Amino acid sequence: MSYELKGTLIHKGELMTFKNDFKKIELVVETSGKYPQTIKLEAIKDNAVKVDSQLKLGSRLDLMFDVRGNEYNGKYYNNLVMYKWEAEAPIDDIQETLVEENFEEEDKLPF
Repeated sequence: MSYELKGTLIHKGELMTFKNDFKKIELVVETSGKYPQTIKLEAIKDNAVKVDSQLKLGSRLDLMFDVRGNEYNGKYYNNLVMYKWEAEAPIDDIQETLVEENFEEEDKLPF
């Protein structure tokens, strides 16, 4: 079963590598609205590498994830595993681009 979430990337952990070259990265997304929530997700295998190289803090994300659960020594655990996303540029990058464009326009003299 698939779920969707929209929010801003506020934390991106280190890319971790385990046995058999298994890779995992944890990230935290903050939702918007009257009662914002901070949601921890993880990306695994090839998606972990893509997240590490492509996503920047502050990016607005529209993502899809699965809920996975397992049992270990009589305790039960749940993981939210992100498998697909679309990202907008971080707000800081957009502002820097706009500022650079404005400087270029100011450098042009009308005569």
